[in-house]
Amino acid sequence: MIRLPMFMALFCGCMNTKPVSGSGSSFEPADPHSSTGAPSSDTGESHDSGAMGDSGQTDEPVGPLRLEGRMSAEYTYSGSLGEFTDVCEGDAFITIEAQTVIAGEGVCANDIITFGFVIDGVQDGDELTGNLVGESAAGRAETPFSGTLTGSQTVLEFDHIHAADGESLRLVGVVDLAGTE
Repeated sequence: MIRLPMFMALFCGCMNTKPVSGSGSSFEPADPHSSTGAPSSDTGESHDSGAMGDSGQTDEPVGPLRLEGRMSAEYTYSGSLGEFTDVCEGDAFITIEAQTVIAGEGVCANDIITFGFVIDGVQDGDELTGNLVGESAAGRAETPFSGTLTGSQTVLEFDHIHAADGESLRLVGVVDLAGTE
């Protein structure tokens, strides 16, 4: 049996996701407002009366922008088990709300390990910053990211070393996302 160091176990939790048929994404987020963690029943439809000011335009953002794509990373472990480097990849998405709040999820997996992340951040103009958050019974670890929103596309980049008690895990990678229709 392989025994993972405690801090590495932070990233290896399960995500509450389910396949979505007919969508470009292979998973749907759990509804963060639900006490059961069940997938959201939100259809994404907006209920707008269509009434606008005299100019027909508004300075308010149009509404949530959903971006989906792929995440890829290289991780390097160094510690009591020696040192090794491997790569992982998987699906990811974010939603940018009108209030410039970024929320989403991502999974990076290979044949050995699966890292599940909640993606939390903020938008300031075209700049996106935040954290990939790994949580499990062992605790919480945050990996900072940054990127630039160009139209409805972004590449979030991250490079961070998590270290504790003589063990370290470096995560380097990208989350490449584009708007959905």
